Amino acid sequence: YDSIRVNRLALDVNAKGKSLSSVLSVRSVVRDSLGIFGLTLTNTAKVGALESTLRVQNGEIPPSYVLSAQLERAGGVSTLHIVPDGLVLDSKPWTADPENLLRFTDRGLKAEHFDLRSEAQRLQVVTDEIGTRIDVEKFRFGTLLNFVTSQDSTEFATGELNGHMQLPGNGAAGGMAANIQVKGLELLGNALGDLAIKADET
Repeated sequence: YDSIRVNRLALDVNAKGKSLSSVLSVRSVVRDSLGIFGLTLTNTAKVGALESTLRVQNGEIPPSYVLSAQLERAGGVSTLHIVPDGLVLDSKPWTADPENLLRFTDRGLKAEHFDLRSEAQRLQVVTDEIGTRIDVEKFRFGTLLNFVTSQDSTEFATGELNGHMQLPGNGAAGGMAANIQVKGLELLGNALGDLAIKADET
């Protein structure tokens, strides 16, 4: 595929009644010095529900990513639940509230018990009488981006994110507001520095 090299791509699909399951696996996807190795995406679907598991595991080493999510739709509302068991991001175990849930409504995003943690890192989505707010504390960029690796083992992304973002919707007046600090951002070893982002509701 042009300059992208894909090795051992396989797709297995099974249908039974109103259920459909699939497994997509890729040994490697490489472009220049960057690659994704040992990617597997497993899906199980039935009427109004989908459970997906993303796994990144290169050979016999422990997985660097295991993320399972359950999506459902009922009464015109879609929901997302992160499965707590076995959650791994950037080779680190994470915990999630067993009752975590995000609701995508016509009045905006609503969160219930959505709190993810790993050591000092924390990602929390809270809905209150004001609206819905995303809080991040010592959240590392690599947590979401280091499934991409380089040939010289340089981390794809480093640096951390702190602060909060108030989302519009939920019937609240005004728009988006944010107070976010980016510290020590690097991409492939190239320093991009620090950044402060502030936005007031309008």
